[in-house]
Amino acid sequence: MSETQAGPTDSNSDRDDEIASARLAFRELDKAWRATRTYGINNAVTKRFFEQLQTLMIAHLDRFLVLAVIVDRAQLLLYGESVYDSEDTLGESLAFRLYGDGVREVRFEHGVSPQDLHDFLDALWVRDDSENADDDVVTRLWAKDLPTISFVTAEDIVRAPWSQELVPQEHGFFATPPAAFGGVIEREKQLAATAAVATGPGPAAAGENLRRDGPSGLVGFEVKEYERAMLERELTAENGLDSEQFVLGILRAILSSQQPPDVLTRALATLPPVLEVLLGKGRWPALVEVLALLETAPETNPGFEPTHGMLARRVLESLNVPQRVALLEAGLKAAPEKLDGLAGVCARLTSAAVDPLCAVLANLTHDEHRAALRDTLIRLGAENPEPVLKGLADERPQYVLDLMAIIVAWQQPQAASVLSMLSHHADHAVRKEALASIARLHPKGDGAPLLAFVRDSVEEVRLHALRLLASGRYAATWEAWAPHLADKEALLEQPRGENRMLFHALRVTARDGAIPLWLELIESRSWKQRQKTEETALLAVRELTSLGTQRAWQALEKAQKIAGGAVKKAIAEALQARPS
Repeated sequence: MSETQAGPTDSNSDRDDEIASARLAFRELDKAWRATRTYGINNAVTKRFFEQLQTLMIAHLDRFLVLAVIVDRAQLLLYGESVYDSEDTLGESLAFRLYGDGVREVRFEHGVSPQDLHDFLDALWVRDDSENADDDVVTRLWAKDLPTISFVTAEDIVRAPWSQELVPQEHGFFATPPAAFGGVIEREKQLAATAAVATGPGPAAAGENLRRDGPSGLVGFEVKEYERAMLERELTAENGLDSEQFVLGILRAILSSQQPPDVLTRALATLPPVLEVLLGKGRWPALVEVLALLETAPETNPGFEPTHGMLARRVLESLNVPQRVALLEAGLKAAPEKLDGLAGVCARLTSAAVDPLCAVLANLTHDEHRAALRDTLIRLGAENPEPVLKGLADERPQYVLDLMAIIVAWQQPQAASVLSMLSHHADHAVRKEALASIARLHPKGDGAPLLAFVRDSVEEVRLHALRLLASGRYAATWEAWAPHLADKEALLEQPRGENRMLFHALRVTARDGAIPLWLELIESRSWKQRQKTEETALLAVRELTSLGTQRAWQALEKAQKIAGGAVKKAIAEALQARPS
């Protein structure tokens, strides 16, 4: 019988509180049991009583850790006092139900779950059409195998070697009673008289004659001082153990040396949640150790069958599923300064992880964290670039800058056309870096990707684009330029120095294709902006002269007939200096 019958507290007040709490819990247990019989386990009324039972039972166990009662024919006893009486209920008594099926003690322990309580009620009252309807309560409780609810039966008591008069037997349900009980009664009287703390009448088997002295205040058998000191040292050492390392050590031992197939299968089945815990907590070295074990165990442990090797590979591959990759963010935030082992984790990711890795990168702010993921995406993204390229449409500047660094590291010139789309990004730092990235990836050739930035709202970006186009390394048709130069009024508003660079870049890239624009600027008339119009026309004359092609001289000759003032004079000087 249970030692806790003596109670976990020393004071009468605590004991009274425990008894009162137990009465409330068993009253709700009785209500839930009767509702289960009447309405079924899933009925709304039953569920309400069950929730009240759960609340009271957990509250009791949180304070007193255990609730253990002696089952009598008509009542349940705690410390010799009734906490449930058959007079408290209508119809069949819960106590009689348990007693009639051979249960003599019931024990609920701390940590009892709603499912355990549900199964306990289900075992007390089973449907008539159930396959185990003919079984008694004890058989059904054994079948439930409840980890936090235990019981003692009459058969357990008879078989227990409490005394020479009551010994285990080999056959029969109950042993033949001794010839006389005088010896048993006398022994119990002596124990009751000599016990340090007596807690009421009853046999020592019920736990009521156990000692409760000593500084620990625990109910139990007498422990000598040196034994207590040794236990305390062992307890301190055990409490100091890292629970995660302890579990990992067990897994390591099983996967490395155990050979029974079912043991290895169960061990492998526990690893996916282990990966998730380690990822979420940022335990990178421990995670690398687990991953390495999965890689090596199929080769080093002879107990691994092909099926086990396949399971190990699947667990390794599961590191790349989106929900697990997403846990990298939680792990990095949980341990922001501890990056040892992170590289080993990232090294085991595959291209399948690129998309969720991009999502994690987008939410990181720590420079070292972002650098680690950028390095990983540089390695993996070249095989699966679509998620990285798609991320360029994001509005977050830092994220887009990180993606550009990844793309540039791939050294793929064709990515320049994709980066040109960033000319519309709201952040000018992104546009500036995009232009520089295009120049690194695409140092010469088609200038179309650079043209997207020649009308940027920020002067620094515009001038950089024009300088690149004017370098002579790029070519661009007039058709590619035309959309960016459609607004002639904007050209007149620009500073003269910027127009000079624009016309230079236009001449170097489009050559004769730009002649119609310059001819139009020379021939235009405007009284409102006469000075700016004349300055722009003079720049056009200069570019036609520098172009020096036959079509350019023909355009100057045509413009001379309709131009006036300083523009006409500049054209005449240019034609006079034309090479023969």
